[in-house]
Amino acid sequence: MNSLAQKPASKGKGQDSKGEDGEETGSTDANDAVALAQVDARYRASMISDTVYDVSIALPKGDTFFGHVKIQFSAKEVPAKEKPLFLDFLGKKIKNVKINGEQIVALDNTEYIKTSRIPMPNEKLKKGHNVVEMDFLSQYRNDGQGLHSYIDQVDQKQYLYTDFEPSYAHYLFPNFDQPDIRAKWALKTIVPKDWVVVANDLPNKDNESALLTQQLSQVAAGFGVSDVFKSIGEPQSISFQQTPPIATYLFAIVAGPYAHVESNKDGMPPMRIFARQSVIKDVPHEEMFKVTQAGINFYQKLFGKKFQFSKYDQIFVPEFNSGAMENLGCVTYNEDELFRG
Repeated sequence: MNSLAQKPASKGKGQDSKGEDGEETGSTDANDAVALAQVDARYRASMISDTVYDVSIALPKGDTFFGHVKIQFSAKEVPAKEKPLFLDFLGKKIKNVKINGEQIVALDNTEYIKTSRIPMPNEKLKKGHNVVEMDFLSQYRNDGQGLHSYIDQVDQKQYLYTDFEPSYAHYLFPNFDQPDIRAKWALKTIVPKDWVVVANDLPNKDNESALLTQQLSQVAAGFGVSDVFKSIGEPQSISFQQTPPIATYLFAIVAGPYAHVESNKDGMPPMRIFARQSVIKDVPHEEMFKVTQAGINFYQKLFGKKFQFSKYDQIFVPEFNSGAMENLGCVTYNEDELFRG
């Protein structure tokens, strides 16, 4: 896996920094993060169930983002001393780690992040329901992995999107980043007023804006980046309904001043197509809606079931590492596939 990108937000084409997945071991150097070994993945999957992530995150313009995560899970038993459970995270810092209500000061340490692992002391866990919370600080990336940032050279606007396949969700926030530990996740965001946010599910009507702003302001102060939080200006809060259990690589966030068109047709989920403001004119949205609706209609008849999710968004994004990614309810496409002109 690649390390955290320390460069500024990407400003155009030509970036081609790929990860090197598949390694079962790795060093503790921040430039060579440890991959998840198969034996560890199997052990965690055998121990953990009923996982839920509540993620609150501030997405300012610039290079830095931060947030808070509350992780709930059920442990089959208390882990053996020689087999501790751990969370995956590749970022800059963590702080205010709590396990079942007890603050673990020893984990406020960047040394753990160098190995992509946050160990959870066995004596702090219990059989059954557990709750782990922490603040996290990181930077946008420009290699197409995790949370990617791009500056449009036409209008200098900043655009963000995630790509977590095969196992890059821990580039965003601490989690059990393997596909067989499926989890519900609920997302709350603070973003600039001129941005939109798209995720796997529909936005909530009640966003608890004041409470979320206060919480993330405190997180920023704890990391010494209050000026970054203030740079958002007049913030807006956008939160989302909790998803059904899905794999971490299918979690998705898209944020920025994206333009969109939408379609609401009887018998179909709500649909929207997003793209950068400078390329939305090139999106063949009528044809895309037609083909997408025909496909959903075909499979609804074939399986005798309605489409299982609340909406179907499609987003064209820049500098994408593949052709497309099937994030549930938030499908991303490489905008290079668009016909221009």
